[in-house]
Amino acid sequence: MPEPLPDEPPKRFTQLPPATRRFILSLGEDDLKTLVEVIRLFSTVRGWCRVNRWLAYGVLGLLIVMWQGFDAIRHGVETLLSASGKR
Repeated sequence: MPEPLPDEPPKRFTQLPPATRRFILSLGEDDLKTLVEVIRLFSTVRGWCRVNRWLAYGVLGLLIVMWQGFDAIRHGVETLLSASGKR
């Protein structure tokens, strides 16, 4: 079972849990470069997910407004046609 997270993040390497220190010390130069790339990739994907979520909300809102607008126009045309007796 993992250790509970502390209230404040560690400020020095020596404050890290022993298992974390061993893991970091076992990493090679290529591993560290890969880790940095993965962190950047994750950050980019997370950003795009936020953008796409709000884009989807916007499109959904636009579709609802268009639907209501067309329904109002249809209702207005029906009202005008029924008032003029052409229906």
